Amino acid sequence: MTDEMREGRELIVASGRMQKVLQRLHPPLGLRPLAVILLVKLGEQSDRSKGLTVSELGAMTHQQLPAISRLVKELDARGLVVRRTSEQDHRVSYLTLSEAGWSMLGAIERHVKWVGQQVEERMGERDSQELRRLLDRLADILDEIETQGGDAQ
Repeated sequence: MTDEMREGRELIVASGRMQKVLQRLHPPLGLRPLAVILLVKLGEQSDRSKGLTVSELGAMTHQQLPAISRLVKELDARGLVVRRTSEQDHRVSYLTLSEAGWSMLGAIERHVKWVGQQVEERMGERDSQELRRLLDRLADILDEIETQGGDAQ
């Protein structure tokens, strides 16, 4: 195995390990990781009265619409989101957080803050900042590779 192949393989293995660990550390709230991300995205909206469409959530999370639609149905069934049909186009629904959704988002934020504090205590502030910087850079590079076709050829 060449050094380049080994480095690529090690990156994939490390990424998979991180994903598994983060899923286990996931807030113990009975939500899948992507559902948590959707709630966070809905909570980040500056115009909370308008909401977001399924298409907008898909674009923000880089997920396909069927996956987003399934999760939205689950969140709706749990009473965490409110759907409002567009007056201009009845095929479009706008989603906002319900009161229960805001409460769940608060629990998620407390858990994420706790995990962040635990990591920083163990790694130190400087290493934690450097890790976030490197992960952001890696995500940008991988986005760029994907945009360019992402094929090894």
